[in-house]
Amino acid sequence: PDLERVEVLRGPQGTLYGRNSSAGAIRFITKDPTAERTGEIGLTYGTFDNLELKARMNGAILSDDRLNGSLSIIRHTRDGWQYSVPLKRRVNDLNLTVVRGKLSSRLSDRLTATFSADAMWDRSSQSYYTPVNQPDGRVGGGPTNPDLTWSDTLPYNKTTVYGGSLTLRYQIDDHLTLKSVTAVRGMHGPIYYDNDGVT
Repeated sequence: PDLERVEVLRGPQGTLYGRNSSAGAIRFITKDPTAERTGEIGLTYGTFDNLELKARMNGAILSDDRLNGSLSIIRHTRDGWQYSVPLKRRVNDLNLTVVRGKLSSRLSDRLTATFSADAMWDRSSQSYYTPVNQPDGRVGGGPTNPDLTWSDTLPYNKTTVYGGSLTLRYQIDDHLTLKSVTAVRGMHGPIYYDNDGVT
């Protein structure tokens, strides 16, 4: 909900936009907080009880751009669309929660600082695949039912992704700005996995 623009950069890219990005890079640029108080909300509903909620709040915390903040939230759930024959249950459901917060401060006429932090909690079932050779299909090819899997791997996924960054911008003159980016990112994801879709 806080996406400002997308940039496609030719390769090779190096230190600034990712090490060893020889083919280039795609940058998703999010909106910086502003003093104007705004709020946005979006709701989507679809098949298999697909429910997606997006919300964003933005505004001044302190006056005169001394501190502005924004908070974005995504909540996405959906029932499983595929059926596991051995487990006798639906799989490939969605259960996602994403949060991003940003703080921006004008420390002086030339110096600004922006702090961003985000986290994603993925509790969806892991991907279940459809085998080419199914018991009710012909050996070596279809017809196969894409809604069936014979994987007996129990649904288990506790993926958590988190990160934060601090960006400092110092305007030397009207044509030159010095920028410093310090960031950290991590992931913790115990997950069961089966990539062939059979028992």
